[in-house]
Amino acid sequence: MSENKETRLARAYFSAFYEKNHIRYWAAMVLSILGIGANLFVTWLLGAMIDIIAAGDMERLWGTLWLWLGFAAVVLAVDTGAYWAKFGFIRRALVQYKALAFRQLSEKSISAFSRENTGRYLSTLTNDVTTIESSYLEKPFDLAAYALMGAAALVMMIWYSPLLAVLAVVLGLLGKSLKTYGLIFSVLMLALVFGEGGQLSALIAFYLWEGAVFLAYRRWQKKLPLWLVVPLALLPLALVKMGEVWSPFAAFRLLGISYMTFRAVEALLNLHDETIQALSFFQWSSFLLFFPSVPSGPIDRCRRFLSDLERKITPEEYIGLLRRGVWKLTGGAFSAIVPGGLIWQYWLTPLPDSGFLPTLSYLYGYTLFLFFNFAGSSSMAIGTGYLLGIRVPENFRQPFLSV
Repeated sequence: MSENKETRLARAYFSAFYEKNHIRYWAAMVLSILGIGANLFVTWLLGAMIDIIAAGDMERLWGTLWLWLGFAAVVLAVDTGAYWAKFGFIRRALVQYKALAFRQLSEKSISAFSRENTGRYLSTLTNDVTTIESSYLEKPFDLAAYALMGAAALVMMIWYSPLLAVLAVVLGLLGKSLKTYGLIFSVLMLALVFGEGGQLSALIAFYLWEGAVFLAYRRWQKKLPLWLVVPLALLPLALVKMGEVWSPFAAFRLLGISYMTFRAVEALLNLHDETIQALSFFQWSSFLLFFPSVPSGPIDRCRRFLSDLERKITPEEYIGLLRRGVWKLTGGAFSAIVPGGLIWQYWLTPLPDSGFLPTLSYLYGYTLFLFFNFAGSSSMAIGTGYLLGIRVPENFRQPFLSV
């Protein structure tokens, strides 16, 4: 089969996904985004109700309660609509894909099968369907959800409550230590983000497990060999990775577990090598749970992190950190959401699955997509760290020029 014919066939399969299916796709996308927004607003209303109860204003409480109940009903309706719209889009896309594949197969002569690998046709109707559903058709909805949740978490960090970002800024401008507040901030933000994602219990279990391993090794360092405690620290990560490929372990899911596990293991290695003479449980918790770096990095060293954590920052120094942090947050949010989203939607998505030129185009397009997405997320994490008095390091400087 010539390259041009393969390209035309790939375009036909791509078109089959969306033929008379655009309304379902956009309905699912819009409803998914609205559902996330509504969930976040309901969470904000709960916080407002707590503040109202603390103030003893019962008249406002009843009005806010009715508003919360109304939006809870909206959330239920929108989430239900998003589920069925997404289900309908994927179902119709796969039906049309299979119909086209079967039609292409039935048009071939018997002699054609003797010259071609028939296994590829069986794969098209079986294995490829599962891959297309999980790795392609569901991906735009996942990307939209991750982008919105990440942006919403940052907005809530800055806007949600004076007890979060504003308090950090006030403490920093007064020259006060931010290390205690930094841990409180991280715990609150992790509870908010992981609670929305349904992974809060998994995060708590991970923290308790890693904490037990750390405390046991710190207490009995001379008796416990490193070859035993490191695999124990890696066990939660292994279970999550097994769950990605083996259904019996599918219940083990945790966002950011790789970065948190790297931090837990590094703390153990530092104790073993005595590069850190004393590491308190508070310092270890601050390092492990540092919210800005949990979802997608950047990677930081324990000794470098502790030097910032314990260092007293003057108001003049904090003003510089604040200015750089706001700049990093703004630029990172723009980079991850705008260029990255446009490249995915209008460059990568329409490309056919085969052919030399489409493959070459996908290679460059996906490289740029990863750059904008990862660079944006890292920049936002660095900016958030600056607000908390932690100079989160740049893991990559001019990556394309460095190659």
